[in-house]
Amino acid sequence: MRSIGRRIVTRATAAYVAFAGVAPRQAVLCYHRLRLRADDTGPGSARALPVEDFERQLDWLAGFCEFVPLGALIEWRAAPPRRWRVAVTFDDGYADTLDLGLPAMLRYGIRPTVFVTTGFVADHGSPPLWVLMDLAAARAPDRLAALVGARDVAEACRIVRHRFRTTGPPSLARLRRQLSDIAGDPGPSLFPSVARLRQAAREDTVDFEAHTVNHPSLTVCDDADLVREIVAGRDQLEAWTGKRSRWFAFPFGGKGEVDARTALAVRKAGFEGALTLIPGYVGKRGDPFRLPRVPIGTGHSLADFRSRVLAAPILRLRP
Repeated sequence: MRSIGRRIVTRATAAYVAFAGVAPRQAVLCYHRLRLRADDTGPGSARALPVEDFERQLDWLAGFCEFVPLGALIEWRAAPPRRWRVAVTFDDGYADTLDLGLPAMLRYGIRPTVFVTTGFVADHGSPPLWVLMDLAAARAPDRLAALVGARDVAEACRIVRHRFRTTGPPSLARLRRQLSDIAGDPGPSLFPSVARLRQAAREDTVDFEAHTVNHPSLTVCDDADLVREIVAGRDQLEAWTGKRSRWFAFPFGGKGEVDARTALAVRKAGFEGALTLIPGYVGKRGDPFRLPRVPIGTGHSLADFRSRVLAAPILRLRP
């Protein structure tokens, strides 16, 4: 019954896309975290997409899309596609990408690309700043608010999130120490061990690519830190996987985190291209070192997801 239902959905989806007059595009989707169930709790769980919702999205895409590896999509970008081409990417390198996402993607013949922040893997006691912020907000909201001079915890989180994107590595390191002191024990790491990463690389079902060492906004890095984050992250990843890293993803990835200087630094490091989080489709025009993606969040319904995929360029016009 499930296969019959899926065939009906597949045909209906293909008919809808054709009826709507949406020309075939080449889209790179960007996810971050997954969780097993919608009611799961834990550090940063609100930022994680339930795997059941993820599978519904893949099921809808399968109705009219060809899933292709990221490298193939970029290499074919000058050729107008006869049907939609979609590459699936995950940023940061969370363990749930391998544990929950990969089995689902393999069922659809998807070879995902995972952009790894090597510092999160190398140091299991050093979670991302946004996880420390979530823990601090939950465990000691008054102390978090006092740290940044905010009136309440909601304002404090807004201020801290702003600092993530506007502060260079030295100040981020100080902010990390302050948040760690407030958050306390972060619990088990959200990232795979180096051994798990190596195992996944040997299985050759996923492509691991570079995403810096510490996930700073590169536009606020000085020249030395900029090169260090790009090159050291790539070199560490290649040492773990034994494979050359061809593609790079900008941390945060919005218009404020990508500019001509940072794109040039990525090019000089020897990468073949770089991905942003500026919404849009991949085509023959545009800078290969500032390629767009379709960002997929955790609070989107299936209808929202469909709208984002089919109208990605319009998203950049929204505030």
